[in-house]
Amino acid sequence: VERTLYVAEAGASRVTCWPLDAAPPAQSADSGEAPRCSGQVVAGGQGEGALGNPRGIFVDSHQGIYVAEASRERVTRWVDGGCLEGSIELVAGGRGWGEGLHQISNPTGIFVDSSGAVYV
Repeated sequence: VERTLYVAEAGASRVTCWPLDAAPPAQSADSGEAPRCSGQVVAGGQGEGALGNPRGIFVDSHQGIYVAEASRERVTRWVDGGCLEGSIELVAGGRGWGEGLHQISNPTGIFVDSSGAVYV
């Protein structure tokens, strides 16, 4: 079983994943630096795909990544690392800040149960 660490990076407007079981790259004899593993952007990043202050994430059994975006007042679901056309889905919110029942305010945590119900 592959173990992966997912990190919500609010300052970089993205979610990255880091393989926990991968062997680190070999250390260069010249550099004197410790070897480092590389992360991979799986949601967000630059341009239109940038996340709005991601504060909570949940990865479902199909590798869909749910992201609570605090500054965009929404929850999105990313499939296939957000790399494919139509791979970003609005789950909740996205209608600006407010107290209306059609809005959410500053979502910071998220959980999806086995039946697919989303809790924010």
